[in-house]
Amino acid sequence: MLPSPFTIYKSSAGSGKTYTLTLEYLKLALVHPLAFRQVLAVTFTNKATQEMKERILMELTRIKRNVDPSQTMDRELLLHLNISPEELMVRAAGTLSAILHDYAAFSVSTIDSFFQRIIRSFAREIDLQAKFELELDQEAVLDRLVERLILSVSADPFLHRWLVNYSIEQIQEGQVWDVRKNIKELGSQLFQESFKRYRFTIQSFLQQDENLESIKRQVMDTRRKLVSEGVELRKQAQGIRERHGLSWQDFKGGNRTFANKFEALGSPGNPFPTVSPSQIGLEDRPDDWYAKTSKLIPQIQAAFNEGLGTIWGRIKPLQRSWNTNEAIRKNLDVYGVFRFLLHELESLKEEENILLISDANDFLREITADNEAPFVYEKVGQKYRHYLIDEFQDTSGFQWDSFRPLLIDSLSQGHANLLVGDVKQSIYRWRGGELRLLLEQVEAEIHQFGIQVKNLDINFRSLPQLVRFNNALFRRLPGQLVGVLEQKFDISDAGILAKAYQDVSQQVSPFKEKSPYQGLVRIEFLRSEDSEDRFFDQALSKIPEAIVRLQGQGYRPRDIAFLVRTKKEGVAIADQLISYGLANPGSPYSFDVVSDEALLVSRSSTVACVVSALRHLTEMDEEIHLKTMWYHWAVISGHSVSHALFENVSGISEVDEMKARFCALQDSLLRLQLLDLIERIIEVLGLQDSGYERAYLEAFKDAIYEFVATNRADLPGFLSWWDLQEKKRTIKIPDDHDAMRILTIHKSKGLQFKVVLMPFLDWRIFDTTKKPIVWTPYQMEGTLGEVILPLTMKVDLKDSDFREVYQEEALMAHLDTLNLVYVAITRAEEVFWAFAPVSNLEKTMYGNLAPNLERVLREKSDLGAGVSLGDYFDTVEDVFQVGDWPPSKNPTGGAYRVFPVRWQSRKWEDLLSVKATAADFSEQNLKLRQKGSFGTLVHGLLEKAQSTGELNLRLEELYFQGFVNQEEMEALRTQLGRLLRLPLFSRWFSGEGEVLSERGILLPDGSLKRPDRVIFYIDRAEVVDFKTGQKREFHVPQVREYMHLVRTLTSLPVRGYLCYLDDMEILEIDQ
Repeated sequence: MLPSPFTIYKSSAGSGKTYTLTLEYLKLALVHPLAFRQVLAVTFTNKATQEMKERILMELTRIKRNVDPSQTMDRELLLHLNISPEELMVRAAGTLSAILHDYAAFSVSTIDSFFQRIIRSFAREIDLQAKFELELDQEAVLDRLVERLILSVSADPFLHRWLVNYSIEQIQEGQVWDVRKNIKELGSQLFQESFKRYRFTIQSFLQQDENLESIKRQVMDTRRKLVSEGVELRKQAQGIRERHGLSWQDFKGGNRTFANKFEALGSPGNPFPTVSPSQIGLEDRPDDWYAKTSKLIPQIQAAFNEGLGTIWGRIKPLQRSWNTNEAIRKNLDVYGVFRFLLHELESLKEEENILLISDANDFLREITADNEAPFVYEKVGQKYRHYLIDEFQDTSGFQWDSFRPLLIDSLSQGHANLLVGDVKQSIYRWRGGELRLLLEQVEAEIHQFGIQVKNLDINFRSLPQLVRFNNALFRRLPGQLVGVLEQKFDISDAGILAKAYQDVSQQVSPFKEKSPYQGLVRIEFLRSEDSEDRFFDQALSKIPEAIVRLQGQGYRPRDIAFLVRTKKEGVAIADQLISYGLANPGSPYSFDVVSDEALLVSRSSTVACVVSALRHLTEMDEEIHLKTMWYHWAVISGHSVSHALFENVSGISEVDEMKARFCALQDSLLRLQLLDLIERIIEVLGLQDSGYERAYLEAFKDAIYEFVATNRADLPGFLSWWDLQEKKRTIKIPDDHDAMRILTIHKSKGLQFKVVLMPFLDWRIFDTTKKPIVWTPYQMEGTLGEVILPLTMKVDLKDSDFREVYQEEALMAHLDTLNLVYVAITRAEEVFWAFAPVSNLEKTMYGNLAPNLERVLREKSDLGAGVSLGDYFDTVEDVFQVGDWPPSKNPTGGAYRVFPVRWQSRKWEDLLSVKATAADFSEQNLKLRQKGSFGTLVHGLLEKAQSTGELNLRLEELYFQGFVNQEEMEALRTQLGRLLRLPLFSRWFSGEGEVLSERGILLPDGSLKRPDRVIFYIDRAEVVDFKTGQKREFHVPQVREYMHLVRTLTSLPVRGYLCYLDDMEILEIDQ
């Protein structure tokens, strides 16, 4: 057992997390051979699951052969288990054998797989059919939901009224009237835990139409009152100004005076103008209302005293009320249709018998809340004593609620459990990940069982310069962001950033410390004249130069990875490198890249050609599909694209012949089923001959197979499905492909590369332009009480009753950015190279990452050995660089071997042939019957029957099944009777001995030998092979082989016989 029942490993990047998990698993699994059945190891991705399984099996295989106490793992296992090396080898062999013989009980799985297993066992309790389908594509579900909702508008007056009112309001505000987009944006919340946390409360509230109507009336009444109040205040201010003979420009500031805001009061769209920080409190500072040199100071003072100061003091509170009311109103109309979305979702899940992947955590949370842990185990059919949970920083609140009862049950019995995670790598908050669980909540909730916290602080991945740079940067950057939060967002307690990074410092592994090359960090700050777009273009233009430099230093393409924040950036990098490679065909450097976006199946001209052909067949009146098909076909075939190509007769013989051929086949193509249709189109257009894109065609066909497996295989249905799937389907590339990777930071987690390039090391930290939505309780006036409302994050919330919600989102957004930077930089083993825009540090608001990073890198912060980061910043070139380039060397490993994609397709009609046997009604069989030859039927009877009685029963079966008539049955009975009068034949069906009929003998090469009949007596065995037709030379060697195999298996004397049924002759075969 572990030293403490519950251990939390805080595992920083590159600190050997997989090694640690493997070691702890083996400590538990090696207690006895079947102990592994009581251990559940949970990871978050299929890849991590596979990696951990392979690592465990590899270590068990190694240990069973040899135990080396000099190795840390072996030494730890010997010490923990308190056994000798010989005993450890025996235990490893036993455990490995047990796992391989009961692999299903080898419980290393993703958290989703484990939860789904429990849910399937509770299918009846939660009203699910046992064979439900797990739906992973929630975006497709949402599309179907919105369409169903729109189609049901005419049948529901309440829904119709809400949608019409919403459309009118959108038009009045200059927005698009189509509500689908907004409904989808809010509807996506159906799958988020932030919504599910309040789901039942929201459902209950929305059950009554009057509740929403009441909110809307209250909000609209408040809105009108506030606008009226703003108008009234403006009139009062204007009256005071006029009575004192003043204009607004007479006040301090002239044409840009703060007093102009009085004139803006009462505007219908925003009746209370924003008061800047410097203008707050002017109602208490009359001296700030006029310039010292003004000749109208007495009049201004009088106007202030008469009421302008009081009016000014009311603007800020009223603006807060307006912002609060507008925040509620913003999503109110779409919220009105939320009830219908919830209803349609339940109907859809029931009709299609699906369970959404997002529902799994929700269901399990309810199951574990209402049942004792032993009952859950009983339903699942397995009892776990130990839980090892990986990547715990990405665990959601619902997942923890589901796991906690099981964990507590285990801990209460004294069993060892552990969690592994790193709050600094928590980058999946948008997916429900809750870093506070690892940071503080788990220790607070389970402290009574005794917790041992271990910090894995040795970095085995990166070279020394990178480790020291990370230590220095992430000791300083959290403090910089805390300052921004305090200044820009008025957040007084942002300590969570410092707490998350309090243990950020890592040690360099001894092996890396001795490396002759110490690593490089280089961040170039690029100057641009104007916009962010200019920086984007600058960074793009520098990428080919960087690749040439890196490959010139000896790095192969597969050693290099580009990390990006968005898919758009990844596409731009791929296009830049591909274009550069095409423009420089003679370059000795490779510009090949691999990315999901670059390898989208839909980007293939071949696939686009096939899809256009399919669309044409469904809509022959629409010529655009046909013309699109010919455009892509011309590009693939190498024909020039011109206006003539799209004419009925192009004048190009090959093109015109192909057009005529395709048009002639259109009607016959429509009669084919989907899979045959695709094959036929590819064949007709000759697309299989385009070797460059065969991989895309194969991937497209895989998509079709997947569609056909779960849907009705009709063409319109497939095209609708493809519209949703085309941006998700990519070609799978082997890991060893020698090309540069382009990944988002989120997808790079868990990976490592010799070189990491970040061309765009800058983004908006708290990006409210994406309009993120949060759910929050709010106390409404009157009888409504507390209501759960959807809020769209925007800056106005800072001055509203939702200020704390806004500040919390801002705080977590800054922590998200900090974690993203940490994950990105720690992917690098040897070199980290990035580009960022230069900032004016005196004027910037620090809303983007780059200025915060630049400020930290320019300042004096300790890098170790009395050296600071600022010492490495070249203020002339605007470049930060720690370390040097490695010595140039020739790339190793040789060129990547290209294997051509093989394309082979045959018509299914060519692969089928009808087999004529004596047991059917073919012409051949009829001739056999006419001749009275029933050898094949007799052979079939003999190989199935064990005794004489069974022979008669089988014969009657042939008659009742229609294979023989009465006359033929009697003829067969007569022939069998003659055979049974042979003493040897009769003995075989007397019931004496143990009979094996048509049993296969498995050979070492995997092939089978199948004698017709083997009879085992006490002192011998007999092998019988029945034959029809003429005698053949191979018959005797065949029986001898059977005899040899039976003798080898049983060590009994063996006799062999050949029985010719037509001639009724039995031959004994010698050895």
